[in-house]
Order: sequence, then C-alpha cells, then structure tokens
Amino acid sequence: MGDECRVFVGRVPRASTEEEFQRIFANSPGLVEAVLLRDKETGASKGSGILKFASPAGAAEACQKYNGSLTLAQELGPIQVRIADRDALRLQIPQDLIDCRGPAKLFVGGLPRSNWTEEETKNLFERHGAVIEVYHIKTKEGNFSGASMVKFPQVAEALAAIKALDRQQVQGSPRPLEVRFAQKKQPPGMGAPQQMGAGVGAYPLGGGYPQPHMAPRPGTYGAATGVPPPPPGPRVIGNWTEHFDPTGKPYYYNTISRRSQWEMPPEFWPPGGHHQGFQQNRGKGWS
Repeated sequence: MGDECRVFVGRVPRASTEEEFQRIFANSPGLVEAVLLRDKETGASKGSGILKFASPAGAAEACQKYNGSLTLAQELGPIQVRIADRDALRLQIPQDLIDCRGPAKLFVGGLPRSNWTEEETKNLFERHGAVIEVYHIKTKEGNFSGASMVKFPQVAEALAAIKALDRQQVQGSPRPLEVRFAQKKQPPGMGAPQQMGAGVGAYPLGGGYPQPHMAPRPGTYGAATGVPPPPPGPRVIGNWTEHFDPTGKPYYYNTISRRSQWEMPPEFWPPGGHHQGFQQNRGKGWS
C-alpha cells in the first residue's frame, strides 16, 4: 500500500481562508498538506477540504481526534473528518470505519498451522498496538486453519499492523502473511466486499468475515479425478479472481464491478464448456 493518505474534511465554513483551515490541523503528526476544495470555475470554497498525511496511521489518528469533536460554525454542526473515499478503497477500510472511530478487526491468513498458539499471534501483532482480542479460525475437524481474527482498539493501530506485517513471512508457514481489515459477510452479487479478492466469507464470526485461500489435500486432483490441480494462490483471468471458502466451495470476484458470485465466469470454463461439473469437482476435498 502507498504511504500517503488523504482525509476529507466536511462542514467547513465557506468563508474560511486557506490559512485558517491549515491552522486548525497544523499540529497533526505527519500532516503534509491541507487545502480547501474549490469550484473549478469560480474558485469559491465548496465548504470542505482535504488533508494529506505521510502515512495511513497518521490520517487515522487525525480522523479519530477531530471527527465530530470540533465545530467551526454552529449552523453547520461538528466537522466531518474521515478517510477520503479513494484511499479508503485502496486501503480496504470498511465503510463503517472510515471515520476511524471504534475498534478494528483484522483478518490474518498465512499463519503456521502446526504448533502455533493464539498467544503467539497476539505477540506478533501487539508490537503495533494494544491487541484486545485474538480468535483462531478452526477447520471442520477442529484444527487450526492458519487464519485468525485480531482486534485492535483503534483503526490507526490496525493500519500500522497491516503496513508492517502484510506479505511478511512467518517461520513455519508455507506462504506469506495476508493481513487485511475483516469485512462483513455479503451474499454473492449483493455489493462488493472492500477487501480485494476476499469475496464471501463462510464462518459466522459476528456476521462473517473473509477466509483464507485454502490448500488442497493430497489426492484431490489428478488423473483419478480428471480435475487438474489449481496453481498456488488464487487464479486470475481477466478481471476475475477465483477463491475458496473454508468448505472448499469456489467463488469469483470481479475487480471492475467489485462483486462476488458463486457462478463460474465463462473465462474460467474448461475447453468444451462443461463448466458446471468442473466447478462442482473443483471444490471437493478442500478444507
């Protein structure tokens, strides 16, 4: 993820000057720039502004500090301070956390499946903030799946943990860590998950969250089944990526429409077009 992060500020008096706007946030750690948004034709203030911070964590701290806590004009009410939409999408911040108020839960994949405890997960993440909850996700057989939920009291701490740990390798794990904001479960086709490539979760953990990409069991694919083995990680064809829920059922995410669906897109159909049987077999034996 990029380092700089923008914050939108609303309910700014239209009569405010650039200097007055900048003075309000001048003491914010990591502030790079503060500008008012203006009409391109008239140059008049739109009653809002943009703050640019050197890091997402700094932007989140400003949102937490200023959102709803400062009133510049009584008739407008408290200012609105939140992560700018484009950066919230880039950082995969859930819609209910863009004002950076309240605790933030992270989904963590790629942890070692053997001899790895919740305490070790907590120790790994509390270097970046006060971890208030760790929950290891189990398979149907009751074994650790290699995925966990980690909860921080502040969005800024969660962002710091993502920046430091996402794509890092933990000894004993066959793949790098995947650290993202946990997203609430959404049925396929009913709005896109903001977590890129996450799609539909299957575990009802307080509403459901995206699950890790699962590895196949030996013998699931090959000549005996007639199903070719998938490559490591999610398959990507065109605008679509293929993922699997913890039961082994495949689903598909479109990076343009930002929607998930169970139906296999034509881009993934095998030669001959017999995609229904192929889709059913492809998900068997995954855990």
